[in-house]
Amino acid sequence: MVICKQHLTNLEICDITQYLYGSDRLYGDISVFANCSKLNTINLTNLPKIYGDVKVFEFISNKNWYLISLYGTSISGNLSSFKDISVSYYFGVVHYTQVTGDISNLSNMKNVSRLALMYNSNITGDISIFKTFTNLRELAVNNT
Repeated sequence: MVICKQHLTNLEICDITQYLYGSDRLYGDISVFANCSKLNTINLTNLPKIYGDVKVFEFISNKNWYLISLYGTSISGNLSSFKDISVSYYFGVVHYTQVTGDISNLSNMKNVSRLALMYNSNITGDISIFKTFTNLRELAVNNT
């Protein structure tokens, strides 16, 4: 699957999900989304051949997201790439990935309602940050 970066500039929602983990039919580097200035929803769940550094989120001009779900992929990088991003509904990036970092980098996500930080022993930080998340309805931090 090849996507040309210049053709994705108007993309707002990317929902490519494999509900049964282990599909190898879809693959590629998340850097293809670097020029998607309007992207506000990305769901690439359970696609182990999706890879790349989450640093790409630093280059996407939109900083107000609805959903970011990248769990079950082969992405890597540091949570610091999300320090300027706000998410209103769901953020699930770390479980079953190689993402590392301190949860203090998520401080701009005060309005998120669902936050999943599970199944990743490379995530650190003080959980008191969550008391500032005013709309948080679901928090999953198990096996971290």
